[in-house]
Amino acid sequence: MHCFKDMFLYAYDATERIEEMAAEMADKRQERMEEFRAKHKESREHAHERLDERRAEMKTRMKSHIKDVTDEANLVTKDEVAELKKMIANLSKKVDSLSKK
Repeated sequence: MHCFKDMFLYAYDATERIEEMAAEMADKRQERMEEFRAKHKESREHAHERLDERRAEMKTRMKSHIKDVTDEANLVTKDEVAELKKMIANLSKKVDSLSKK
């Protein structure tokens, strides 16, 4: 009978230790998860920043290449067409005003 009593005391003590260890492990897991989330967020933000930098870099390079091609092929840009339209409109007004005189 005394053996059963000792066995139950050991089992009860083991249960308490297991519960304590489980609580400690849960706390540590929570801390690790918070650290992981912080690092993940930081690395994600860094990746987005790097991606934005790369996009801006690629856009600049593409614009430069396109400008080189249009210059080499003697093509007109939108801005130049708009400027020409404005100049033609101004000239038309001047011609109209001269023809009325």
